[in-house]
Amino acid sequence: MTKPGGTATAAVDFEQRVVLITACIIGTAGVIIFALLPLLLGTAADAFGLDDAQVGFLGSAYVGGNTLVAALSFYWITRFDWRHVFVVGLSLLVCGLLTAVALPSYNGALTGLAIAGLGSGFMYALSVAIVSEMRDADRKFGIKMVPEQSISAVLLFLLPALVIAQWGFSGFLLTLVAFFLLVLPFLARVPPHGKKQERVEAGERVLVKPYVVFLALLGLLLFFGGIAGIWAFMERFASEGAIDALLAGQLLAVGVVASAIGPVIPAVIGDRFGRVLPLAIACIIVVLSLLILATPLTLWKYGLILAVLPAAWYAGMAYQMGIIAEADVSGRFSVLMSASLGIGATLGPALLGIIKSVSGLSVALGFAGAVAVTGALVSIWVVHLLNVGVPEEGSTTADTI
Repeated sequence: MTKPGGTATAAVDFEQRVVLITACIIGTAGVIIFALLPLLLGTAADAFGLDDAQVGFLGSAYVGGNTLVAALSFYWITRFDWRHVFVVGLSLLVCGLLTAVALPSYNGALTGLAIAGLGSGFMYALSVAIVSEMRDADRKFGIKMVPEQSISAVLLFLLPALVIAQWGFSGFLLTLVAFFLLVLPFLARVPPHGKKQERVEAGERVLVKPYVVFLALLGLLLFFGGIAGIWAFMERFASEGAIDALLAGQLLAVGVVASAIGPVIPAVIGDRFGRVLPLAIACIIVVLSLLILATPLTLWKYGLILAVLPAAWYAGMAYQMGIIAEADVSGRFSVLMSASLGIGATLGPALLGIIKSVSGLSVALGFAGAVAVTGALVSIWVVHLLNVGVPEEGSTTADTI
C-alpha cells in the first residue's frame, strides 16, 4: 500500500534527478571546449600554419571570454530567467564555432573562439547555479563532474582518428556544433530561477556572511590553480625525465580517465565522512605526488602520479564546491566557482612556468604544492566557520530543490 504523500515524493525525486541530469549536460557543454582546447589549438595551428604566439592568442581569446562572463555571473544569475541564459549561452557556442568554420583563417578562428568562450561561460555558470540549489551538494557536484570529464575524454580519444584526420579543423568544430545542438532539448527542464533567490526576494534574513563565501571561492581557486600548474607541465616533466613520448602520451590519457573517475568518490559517498577528511586525503596525495615528481622520474613513477593525482584533484574539488554551495545561502555567489576555476587555470601554469625557469623544478613543485594545500586548508577553515556559526534571530537556511 502506498504511504500518504508517497506518490508526490516519488514525483519530486524524479524531477530532481531530471534537473540534475540537465545540469550535467549543460555543464558538459560549458567545459568541453576547454577540455579539448589543446587538441583544438593544435589542429588550428596545423590548418592555418600558426606560430606559438598566435596559438596562445587563440587560447586566450576563448579563456578570456569564458572568464569575463564567469566573473560577472553573480550579477546576472539572479536577474534573468535561467532558461533565457541557457538559450543565450548555447546560441553563442554554436554561432562562435560556425563563425570559425565560415571564416577559415586565423582571424576567423580568433573571433569564433572568443564568442564561444562567452557561451561556455554562461553554460558552465548556469550548471553550477542549478547544482548549488540541491541538497547533498558534494555528491551532486561529484556526479556532475563525471560526464564532464568522461565525455571529454572519449572525444579526446576519438576525434583525432575519426574526424580530424578526414575533415580537419572545420570537421572538428562542426562535430562540437552537433553535440551542442543535442543539448537544446534539455531547455524544457531548466528551472527558471533558484529557490534561494525566492527566499531572498521574500525578504528573509540569511545566516552566512558573504565574506565566508568568498573565502570558500578563494580556497577553490588556490587548490585548482596549484594543481593546474602541475598538470600543464606533465608532458614536459616526462620529456625532461627521458620518458618515451608515445608512452607519456598514453599515460596522459590515463590521467584524463583518472580525472573522470575521481568525482565518482564524492558521487558515491557524499559527505558520509564529512568534508575535512576527503580534503585532507586529497592534500596528502598531492604532496606525495609532488615529492615523487621531485625525484628522478621513471615510467612507473610517472604512471602512478597520473593515476592518482587527477583523481584526488577532482574529488577534492567536488567537496570544495559543496562547501561553497552551503556557504552561499543567498544563491548569488556560488556561480563564481566558474570564475575561480578560470582564474586558477590561467594563473597556475603561468606562475609555475616562471618559477620553474627562474628557480628550478624543486622550488616550482614546492610552490604549487603549497598553493594547493593552502586552498584546501582555506576550505577546511570555512567548514569550521559553518559548523560554529550560531543562527541569528529570524535567520533561516535555504530550502533546496
